[in-house]
Amino acid sequence: MSRLGTAYLRGLQAIGRRLDYVTNAFDREWDVLVVLDACRADLLRSVAPDFEFLGEVESVRSVGSSSSEWLENTFLGHPETGRTAMVTGNTWTDRYLDADGFAALDEVWKYAWDDEAGTVPAAAVTDRAIALARERDPDRLVAHYM
Repeated sequence: MSRLGTAYLRGLQAIGRRLDYVTNAFDREWDVLVVLDACRADLLRSVAPDFEFLGEVESVRSVGSSSSEWLENTFLGHPETGRTAMVTGNTWTDRYLDADGFAALDEVWKYAWDDEAGTVPAAAVTDRAIALARERDPDRLVAHYM
């Protein structure tokens, strides 16, 4: 990461520590949590009528304003993490999460990165999430898309 990128991240983290966030994902009921990282709720809401499975699109205040802050505030030290499997395209997981704290942590970005797209293809995350759910049958499953 460049110095400018690092400075930007540190600035976001400093601001984030001063904001009053509201909703940790574990405060809600779910079996599968689909994280569409950086997806704007207003844009998702605008296409929702075209996809019946989306239903009503809600927005809640997160526990972090950046991936690093969200990962730390959602998972670190939370008692539900040990019963949760996570499949992720988010490259911050190796810096902020402890794989031993999860029922399973599959960091898809480590082996399915697409240089041309500059990210992990959604299909790779989906395929691994389905496989992991079938193999491990976790109490909770997070599929984190970028």
